[in-house]
Order: sequence, then C-alpha cells, then structure tokens
Amino acid sequence: MRIVIPSRKAENVVPCVQSILARDPAIPRSHIVVIDDGLDRRAHAALSGVTFLPGRKPFVFARNVNIGLTYALDDAIVLNDDTLLSSAGGFTSLDALAKCLGDDVGMIAPACNLIGNPNQRRHSAGRLRIETLMLCFVAVYIPRTTQQAVGLLDETFIHYGFDDDDYSRRTLMANKTLYVWDGCFVDHSRLAPTFAAGARNCDPETSNWPFFRDKYNLTMSSLEYCSRKPQTP
Repeated sequence: MRIVIPSRKAENVVPCVQSILARDPAIPRSHIVVIDDGLDRRAHAALSGVTFLPGRKPFVFARNVNIGLTYALDDAIVLNDDTLLSSAGGFTSLDALAKCLGDDVGMIAPACNLIGNPNQRRHSAGRLRIETLMLCFVAVYIPRTTQQAVGLLDETFIHYGFDDDDYSRRTLMANKTLYVWDGCFVDHSRLAPTFAAGARNCDPETSNWPFFRDKYNLTMSSLEYCSRKPQTP
C-alpha cells in the first residue's frame, strides 16, 4: 500500500505526513508518496525518507494524483495534505479490511469531519457502511484491482471538484462497492485547505460541474445534484 499526497504547502504536508508516521509506524516512509506542486526545502528536509515526485503545472488534482498512482502500481490511499491521521494504525487497518472484503471493494473512505458527503462523517466506532452515490476524495483507499478495472482519474476535470464524483460513478458502473469505515478517522478541521481556496464544489464558475454534467448527460443543476448526497442517518 502507498499513500499518495498532492501538496504545495510545507505547513500542511509536514504535519500530515508526521501524523501518519506517529500514528501508523508500520507504514514505511518510502511508501508515502508526495506529489510536489511547489514545496519549499522545509518539506524535503523535515520528511527524509519520504518519496517526492514532481507534479505538473498548472496544478490539476486528477493529474497529480495519477502521477502518484502510476508510480505506486499498488493499493493506494489518496490523501489531501490538509488532513491528519487520528486513529492508531488506521491506514494499516484500512488496508487489512479491504483485503478481507475482497474484490467487491471499489473504494473505502475513512471517516472524516468537515466533508461534503455527510455519510463520510464518523458514526460509531468500527462501523462499516455502504455509500451509494460518491466518496469525497479527502481520504480514500483505492485498491489496485479498482485502478485496473476503472482506470485513472479523468484529467479533463481541470478545475475544482466532481473528479471524485466521476471516479465514484465509474467505480459503481464497474459493479464495485463504495464503503465508509469508522474504524479509521482522519481530521480535516485543523489545517488550511491548499487547493480549494475560493472554489465551491457546486459553483459552475469555479468547479468541474460542466464537465461532469456533460460527460453523463445530466439535466439537473449542480445544486440539485449536490442535494442528492445522503444525509447522516
């Protein structure tokens, strides 16, 4: 398993990676893959042994994630740099769960806070539940089998959002299941966003909504689509 983290802010990626090393020491440093979108030397100096790969400009989330997935050729957790792993052994346990569930697994998201899909918020310890629409890519485990069946992220999504809706939809179309697992929790509330500043997922002026709408011939508005995301039971 590899951890793929696109980043351009040392003040985010350093505590993000340090939380993984502290909470889940079974993960080798070299298996943490940071896609460097303009990091200064502080990040490289503070994170010795971590794998750094150059990102491409201008920044496109899907493209930089794909750089990491193509390098890894393995099960991977795609992780925003503004997250902190809170669960002891969380990512290792998530990897073990995915392997127990088998080939049915499309993706598994750890529970999270401050996230657009309420079904990804923490419910109760250890609970595993199915997601029927999409997983926000704040933190998501993508097995190698899913990558092989579905492909990489769609790099025509060059703005903000809906690249995760698209990949989730393609995963469901491949007859694989989306899960959320409360046994692993990532904190999305303490670090400032790197790439989403000024953008809104449902704003057609700053988001990938037009690409997503046209790709799937949707007739609803972005707000109507976003309102379909499940509410916390």
